[in-house]
Amino acid sequence: MPRPASPDDLYLLRLPTDVRLSPDGTRVAFSLQEAAPGKDAYRSSLWVVPVDGSAPPRRLTLGARRDICPRWSPDGSTLAFLSDRGAVLAAGGAGDVVAEVRTGRDADRGAIQVWLLPMDGGEAVQLTRLPEDVSDLAWSPDGTRLCVVSAATRPDRPATVREAGAPPARDARLIDRLQYQLNGAGFTYDREPNLWLVDVRTGEPRRLTGGTSHDTAPAWSPDGSRIAFVSNRHTDADLTWRTDLYLVDADGSGAPVRVTGGRGDRAFGHPAWSPDGSVIAAYGHRMPIGIWATEDSTGNTITDNDVRSNLDRDCWDETAPEAQLVTNTWLRNTARADLPSGICVPVSPP
Repeated sequence: MPRPASPDDLYLLRLPTDVRLSPDGTRVAFSLQEAAPGKDAYRSSLWVVPVDGSAPPRRLTLGARRDICPRWSPDGSTLAFLSDRGAVLAAGGAGDVVAEVRTGRDADRGAIQVWLLPMDGGEAVQLTRLPEDVSDLAWSPDGTRLCVVSAATRPDRPATVREAGAPPARDARLIDRLQYQLNGAGFTYDREPNLWLVDVRTGEPRRLTGGTSHDTAPAWSPDGSRIAFVSNRHTDADLTWRTDLYLVDADGSGAPVRVTGGRGDRAFGHPAWSPDGSVIAAYGHRMPIGIWATEDSTGNTITDNDVRSNLDRDCWDETAPEAQLVTNTWLRNTARADLPSGICVPVSPP
């Protein structure tokens, strides 16, 4: 007999997020978020399941805290993901390096790093050790590099040795910006995310972008020569809600180039390349809201729907790569947007 819902039932909810299709289309990796009442927090673990439903979902990681952002390597042999498991292992004496003891407001900074999990079996291995958290990552088409997003300004944490008798470091904050914190993330004014390139074999990081802008959502071009990303690289960024798409050479040889234009506030995000590399699709708006495609540094709207979901390179229809892309509208149904007419045709019920 059904019973009335109770507040404790909320602890039973399990939310799959960041669903990623394997390159061969046979498996789906995703992060599963669930409540951890005893720790007054949430925990996330990684799972994989066959697309055809021939087997139940299989757990890949324990998810003691946060195992998130699964990303398949181009050949499907490795799953890169973000995790703070390094701090958990170090606290238990199982870390592979001697961890620095951090206290105060810097205690949790740099805990979330990139890990690589071989999909044919074996333990995940930590790839990055940047002094700030990694918040996103994207594989290069050849699988040799990762583009990661981090607020780190150097590849390692400077040594902080306090001399005997010296006063402790000041914990006062001098803030002269309007957008200085976010819910959940806390203070962000001194942690502007930029792009880094990381060698998958050695873990060697190299900073690709810098400055006080927020550089996020990297997307490699199909030939691996350029990276599209989202940024607020304009004057008085704190006074606007403006974000544009930029391109930067993957070898770092040139400065980032803005490819979305126009006057006034605008917001573009989640760039996705067409398979031939000639068009970048993104969702955003200058009013009206919709999906936009940009080519030859000119942004043109291709839909007038209120689009709220992410775009990924997988959204392009390989059967007609120059004509169509697939996305989800605000009704959460899958739709196909024709290029360049902008006509959206539903392909699944809401």
